[in-house]
Parts: sequence; C-alpha cells; structure tokens
Amino acid sequence: MAFGAMAQSDTPTRADSLRPGDKVSLRSGGPTMTVVDVSRESGSVFCRWKKKDGSMAEATFKAATLQVYPSQARPQAYPA
Repeated sequence: MAFGAMAQSDTPTRADSLRPGDKVSLRSGGPTMTVVDVSRESGSVFCRWKKKDGSMAEATFKAATLQVYPSQARPQAYPA
C-alpha cells in the first residue's frame, strides 16, 4: 500500500488544533492514522491505523511529531 504525499509544514502541530477523526501521519513518514483522542494538557494524541496485514494498531504520539492531511475540510461553525 502506498502512502499519500503530504506537504510537510515547518510549523509543529499543536494538540489544540487536532480533533478526533482527523487524519494524520508522522512527520517522518508512515501510514495514515485517525486521531481517536487528544490530551491538550500533555500534548499527546492517541491514534489508530490499519497495518499492511489488515490488523489494527494504535499508539500515542506527541502532537509535534504529527502532520495533518491538508485536504481535510472541517465544517464551519455558525454563530447562534
């Protein structure tokens, strides 16, 4: 399985910019992962991804080691 190309930003990813469901990968490369949970206090991000053999893997990473897929559109909040 080939990994999608992403434009890497020099700006570290901040935990407060991530939400469950966001698609990320390690800045050093690797599979596309889904953010499951974010700890804003510690800056840690819990992610899950599917391995090449089809099994699921999960791990926690520091937000600064991740990059977000730029094509990800987020719904805009509308004022009440």
